[in-house]
Amino acid sequence: MTFCLDSVMVKPETNKKIKNAIILLHGYGGDGKDISMLSLNWKRHLPNTIFICPNGHEPCSINPNGYQWFDLSKDDPEYILDQSIKAEKKLSKFIDEIKNEFNFENKQICLSGFSQGCMMSININSW
Repeated sequence: MTFCLDSVMVKPETNKKIKNAIILLHGYGGDGKDISMLSLNWKRHLPNTIFICPNGHEPCSINPNGYQWFDLSKDDPEYILDQSIKAEKKLSKFIDEIKNEFNFENKQICLSGFSQGCMMSININSW
């Protein structure tokens, strides 16, 4: 499996068929590994779910060890909007790749996130 965004994947236990996915988006300066920790408890209650936790598509401007979905270093609403639209397109491509890889329909995917990742999930889910 190769996707346009590097990701941490937490698969169901052995012999469990994957029936749906939860895509968890990290916050500003975080990464997929950070937010994947949520899946450790959730997977007990969602045994046929794969948790997919991608890294943002660019390094974070204030935390070079983390990632961002869009740059927040400039106090310019037009710039931030432009950057968020670019990130939405990248994330939309990623979701399409997930759908193709697992033969999922939209109803089999939950998109959620924390902080900036939550903003991205709200924007994508409102398309």
